[in-house]
Amino acid sequence: MTKYDFRVIIANHTTATEEMANAIYEAGGDDATVCSRDGAAFAVFTREASNMDEAISSALRQLVAAGYPASQVEIDQLESLVSG
Repeated sequence: MTKYDFRVIIANHTTATEEMANAIYEAGGDDATVCSRDGAAFAVFTREASNMDEAISSALRQLVAAGYPASQVEIDQLESLVSG
């Protein structure tokens, strides 16, 4: 398995909270760092998976289960070139 790094912008939230971080962790997102910057809350994942699609899909499911659906996924261009 390969580790994939990506950032998920959390819909309708401008600030990360401890409650948000705890809910994401409890939903299985123990590989996420939850933070906010420039008026957006997001989770940065380093996820081990067989491919990038699986890594992102599982993270999105966990965010929804935690009550924090995503509005956008961002992948570092260099990571995409190296991994894909």
